[in-house]
Formats: sequence, C-alpha cells, structure tokens
Amino acid sequence: MDSPASALLTRPEDDRETPSLDHSIKDGCAHAVMLGAGEAYLSPFAIALGAGSLFVALLSSVPPFLGSLVQVASVPLLKRLRRRKDLIVRAATAQGLCWLPLVVLVLTEPSFALAALLVLTTAYFMFGSFVGPAWNSWMGDLVKPEARGRYFGRRNRLISVFQFIALVCAGLFLEGFTRLGMERLGYGALFLAALAARALSVLHLRKMEEASYSPPGPEQDFTFWEFLRRSPRSNFARFVWYVALIQFCANLAGPFFALYMLRDLHLSYAQFTAAAAAVVLVQYLTMHNWGRVTDRFGNMRVLRLTGLLIPFVPMVWLFSTRFGWILACQIFAGFIWGGFNLAATNFVFDAVTPAKRARCVAYYTLLVQGGILLGALLGGWLASRLPERLSLLTVEWHPAHSLQMLFLLSGLLRLVVSAAFLRAIREVRFVEPARTRDLVFEIVALRAIPGLKFSIFQGHHPSEREGGNTVEGGSKM
Repeated sequence: MDSPASALLTRPEDDRETPSLDHSIKDGCAHAVMLGAGEAYLSPFAIALGAGSLFVALLSSVPPFLGSLVQVASVPLLKRLRRRKDLIVRAATAQGLCWLPLVVLVLTEPSFALAALLVLTTAYFMFGSFVGPAWNSWMGDLVKPEARGRYFGRRNRLISVFQFIALVCAGLFLEGFTRLGMERLGYGALFLAALAARALSVLHLRKMEEASYSPPGPEQDFTFWEFLRRSPRSNFARFVWYVALIQFCANLAGPFFALYMLRDLHLSYAQFTAAAAAVVLVQYLTMHNWGRVTDRFGNMRVLRLTGLLIPFVPMVWLFSTRFGWILACQIFAGFIWGGFNLAATNFVFDAVTPAKRARCVAYYTLLVQGGILLGALLGGWLASRLPERLSLLTVEWHPAHSLQMLFLLSGLLRLVVSAAFLRAIREVRFVEPARTRDLVFEIVALRAIPGLKFSIFQGHHPSEREGGNTVEGGSKM
C-alpha cells in the first residue's frame, strides 16, 4: 500500500501531461511557506512593538485594499504587454524583495517602526495583488473547467500542509527565541525565511508555460462604474456584492482575534501558533472533499451551506476562554472558511468568460478588499466604544473581554447578509442534484489514503449516488 505522503503527491491522470500545473502547485507550496513563516506574523510583530487595536485594524486592511486598487491598474497593462507570465514573475520578485527592509526594521527597531511597518506591508501587498488578475486569467486557461474543483482542491490541500508546517515551525522558533530574550532576532529570521520561500516560488513560476493569450477587444471592455450599474441584473455582480459584504462583516472582528489571544487571553507564542495551525490543518483534511463536492454538486450549494454557518464562526468564541475551546473554534473556522473560499474562487472561474476574467477578478478584488477595509476600520473604531454589557428583557450578558461584543455583532451581521443574498445567486454550470445530507456525507468523509475513506458520522463512506445533471439557470458574464 502506498504511504500517505506518496498518495498525496500522486497526480491524477488528467494532470500528468501538464508540467505547468505541477510547477503551479510547487509555486503555491513555496508561497504558503512565505505566508506561514512571514505574513502570518506581521500582526504579532506589530503587537510586540506595542500596537493597539486601531493600528492592528489598519495593518490588516489598508495594505490589501491599496493592493486591490493596483489590481485594477494592472488590467490595462496586461492588455498592452500580452505576456501574463512576465508580469507575474516581476511582481512576485518585487514582493519577495519587500522582506529585506522588513528584516532591517526588525533588527534596528527605529522610533518610527510602526509607521515603517505599515508602509512596507502596503508595498508587499501591492506587489502581491498586482499578480492577481493575470494569475487568475492564466490559471483559468491552464486548468480544464471540469477539473477545477479537483485540481484546486488538491493544490489547496498541499498548500495547507506547507503553510501548517511553516506556521508550527515559525511559532516554536519564535517561542524559543523569546524565552532566550531575543524576540526581535527571531522575527528577523522568520522574515528572511519568508524571502527565501518567495524566491523559490518565483523559480517555479518561471518554469511554467506561457499559455496563449488574446486580450479582449473593445466590445468586451467595461469600466468599474459600468460593472456597478449592471449589478441589479447580473448574477455575477450579486455574487461579488455578497462576498464583499460577508468580508465586511467578518472583518469587524477578524483583525482582532490575534489581539484577543495575545493581549487579552495572554496566550504564549506556542499556543497562538497552535491555534493558527489548527485552521490550516483542518483545511488540509477537508479540502479534497470540498473540491469533489464543488465539482459534483456546484459551487453555489457549497456557498449556501458554508454561508449559513459562517455567522457562527465568531459566536462560538463567546462560550469559553479556555485554550482547548479556542482550538475547537479554530477547527470550526478552518472547516467552514476552507469550503467557502474554494467555492468562491471556483465560482469566479465558472461565471466569467476568459476574455473578461482579468478585469472581473480586479473588480471583484477591489470590492472585497473595500469591504475588508471598511469592516476593519469600523471594528477598530467600535472596539473601545461598544457597551460593556448587553441586556435583553430579563437577561443580561457581561462579556469577559470587550472584544467579545464585537465578535457577537460580526456574527449577527453575517447572518443577515447570508439570508438576504444566498437565494438570489444562481449556479452557472451543469451539476448533479443533491440534498443537504448528500453534501454533508461527502464533506465529512476523510480520505487520507487512496482506497481508505472514513466518515466521522458512519465509520465508512456512503456509496456515491448516481444522478442526472441539472443546472440552476445562471449565465456567464
């Protein structure tokens, strides 16, 4: 019998004749190391420098939003250059080089360290975001439509493994250096590791083939304002607004979980790392099944299922402050967000024609990052202004920490947004009919080794059901 590791690295027959897809997976794994060892520790580094809730909100929202503006600017540049690979490689290289001044900042720690951290993080995200439209357009041409769920599910699983390993190793490394009184030196070493990982990522990007690309003609161009005007009549635009509003609600609380764990609960770096790694680990365990489900039953069924569970992700943090419960909350979050993000990514590929993909991805990212920015800024403003207790009839709730009130508000607003939008968005391709029970069984059946499947509900995987194809009536943009 094959080992689990060899099983994970085995490629489906459909992908063996496309080396570019293999290099894309290796690029993603190296990029994941950069995220786990570097980007994940930018907010903890800011907290170590003495940052408060408002700065943490700015650091987590302003750089990605400015990056989304750069994405919009990259679309006409891509149309002129007509070489997606060159654009991606150069932007990825520039992003990697941003780690060098961050290392200098860590080691020198000037009086303006927080301002410099915000500027450098913004540059890092702007170069990284510049890649987005071209990369999505490129990968949309390289991956067959009928294999996107399976391929990106497998790619995301491997990315989760490498990000998990990087998170754990970085956290333990930082914990050790902190105990030795060399916390800053530990951060410097992590950021150097992030630089090396991005360099390896660029190497694999260079080895991918440049798929043929025909820029869209003038009849397929449309401005951002035209996109907004079409929103009431466009299925894709309704999807974009839904994701943007969910991200707005999520980021009322999202940027402050690290602050809550490190400042309010006084978790060690090792405990903080374990909590962050739990999200990545559960995404690895379930990503294959999420991919199968999106391929068979459609992205919208997954979005509806996860969209109704996402409101409870911040609410479960209200029941306990014990570390074991924090881990359980993170496991739940990783499971739900893993499915939501994969389905949302695949929906963009399915709903948009190749000629419009780069432009639509740029507009999608701009609105989503705008939601993240506004949510984080509002959350930072509310963090110190929400009431210390909540009264409803004869029931009073006194949260142990002020940020818990923000978690409750975030969850309630997510519930309102999902209830308002999910029924208005249609699937855009042919999929199998399915009941909610079918989806649940497919998702919870863990498959660690080929031929061995295990359901956490039944002890075995239920037999796959045959069914005719159906479509819910959507159309491509």
